Amino acid sequence: MSCASEKELKSLDAPKVSEYGERSDYPDLVTGMDQLDPAVSLPRVNRKSFHRMARYVEVYSEMVKCKEKGRIVVSFVVTKEANVDAPKMDRSMDKNCDRAVLASLKKLKFDKAGSKNGKPANILFAVPVTFH
Repeated sequence: MSCASEKELKSLDAPKVSEYGERSDYPDLVTGMDQLDPAVSLPRVNRKSFHRMARYVEVYSEMVKCKEKGRIVVSFVVTKEANVDAPKMDRSMDKNCDRAVLASLKKLKFDKAGSKNGKPANILFAVPVTFH
């Protein structure tokens, strides 16, 4: 079912929120209604990367025995360098399911960073994850 290597599966516990930066590290963060400004260009996610993230959520949730059904919403900053940083569980469900989502965030890659007025900008991004 999965393409995850044994080494990747063992690293499930590696990503912790404390390993990431804080949102206060981004004073120029573009959020909410600012994103509707025509001068703001949102980051472009790599489609294969997004599917890879979904696959890893599935694999990791089985590993940590996430039996819950529902939706988690995780928000994070897409930095000027198109990296994921400062994740926050906006809607949590179960500790194990949350761990699966945080672990899979490492697989999410962006082809292009966001911009504001033609200059790279840090953009707040949110992804809902539904467990069936």
